[in-house]
Amino acid sequence: DEWVEMDRVKGGATIPSDTVVYMNFDDEYYVLMDHLYAYNSVEDGVKEKNESLEKTTYLNTAAGGGWETLTSFYPREGTEYQFWSLESRNPLIDVDSEESKALLLKELGLGQKCRWLEDGYYVPMEEGQSPYAPGRYYRAPSQLGLLDLRAAGALSDDPSTRGAADLFYVQSFLASQAMSDSGYYPTQVQDDRLYAEYGIKYGYMDLEENAWFGTFLVNAWDAAEEPVIKEKIERLSAFFADYIEAHGKTVSAGGKEGIVVPAYWLEKGDIVSGEASDAANSLLATFLKEAGRILENDSYADLAGSLEAGSLALMMGGKVTF
Repeated sequence: DEWVEMDRVKGGATIPSDTVVYMNFDDEYYVLMDHLYAYNSVEDGVKEKNESLEKTTYLNTAAGGGWETLTSFYPREGTEYQFWSLESRNPLIDVDSEESKALLLKELGLGQKCRWLEDGYYVPMEEGQSPYAPGRYYRAPSQLGLLDLRAAGALSDDPSTRGAADLFYVQSFLASQAMSDSGYYPTQVQDDRLYAEYGIKYGYMDLEENAWFGTFLVNAWDAAEEPVIKEKIERLSAFFADYIEAHGKTVSAGGKEGIVVPAYWLEKGDIVSGEASDAANSLLATFLKEAGRILENDSYADLAGSLEAGSLALMMGGKVTF
């Protein structure tokens, strides 16, 4: 990754693929944008990149002043193109700060690794997942790409991190819309191990992934207090409360006793995995504690305390069977 600066662009400029562009228009208007990506749709939550259709972007001076962005693409059945930009009347990064520019590259230089799309953060599929093929991406319920944005100052009032803050909120909002009717975020690919061991197919609930995204929803609410985010927190926490009631088990060890829940669950057939995770259990406790604060519901704080105790019991060697 490399940061390249151009003080003035006369006539136009060619923007290579896999390039993120930040433009300053006379200290009055600022634009952060990615290049065009092409995908073949595989199924819900899974896309396959088509680099042969990704073309160079051109910035040209427009008649009457300003700029126009030109990118060629070819309409084809089953193919979609995606392009994003963030525009503001305030600076989105501090171009005089090497740290701020380095963070931009880290946050947005995702081209070949991961992708920001219209419904969230997509990560590469791996062998052991179905329908695996090189170049395929799936929507990760955890949305862990938001972690870099949060670390880059998404919750800070520092104006040099405004780009991170705005992208954090926008991506949290977009990804939140992928919630299922039952109130959780399904993994739309199949984990072959889970299928072989438990019969859990695609569309399952991954506890740790959902708890991670729950914490990002909490951060998004604290930053902007948008009602739509609060509604998602309410639905996700209600789902988890029901999940704990239906599938929670008591575990004891080392003087600790608490509740643990299965790490994976398939709604169709109500199939749970025979395994628990102290890390996932603990992360769920963190989310429910914060959800209780936002929703003013003490019962979630009580559940969080039981889950934390259960996580400690697991770490001390406690056993549980689902």
